[in-house]
Amino acid sequence: MCFHQNNIIMFAIKNSPKRGPITKLITHPAISKSPKLIGRIALKQPDGIHLIRYEEILYLNSDSNYTYVHLHDGKKLMVCRTLKSFTESLPNHQFIRVHQSYLVSINSIAKMNFNNHSSITLDNGIEISVSRKGKKKLRELLD
Repeated sequence: MCFHQNNIIMFAIKNSPKRGPITKLITHPAISKSPKLIGRIALKQPDGIHLIRYEEILYLNSDSNYTYVHLHDGKKLMVCRTLKSFTESLPNHQFIRVHQSYLVSINSIAKMNFNNHSSITLDNGIEISVSRKGKKKLRELLD
């Protein structure tokens, strides 16, 4: 389990008898209310905190408690947060969870394939598998 603490972002951990440790993202009030940071997410990296615009994010994929944030410019940032926490914090009108391991920017989707093996192709040509639940969400998006 990761734990970061600084002046901008903190993770509060408390124990729940049913679920064990729960990590909650707490954003400093100065950040959450700043008009300059609307439409951005703060990602802690070894060289500092990167403020990334939602439009820069192509997709996110998870690896246990780590999430890789893939940007349009080809950069890939590793963050010590679960994909679930990103799903809850990013706007659901801009991002869609298409698979247990993938959260995709809706604006990055170039092609949807709903044949035997459901998948989506992104603007950069990357193909991502879509789960049955993700397929249902994508179909609802089209309606």
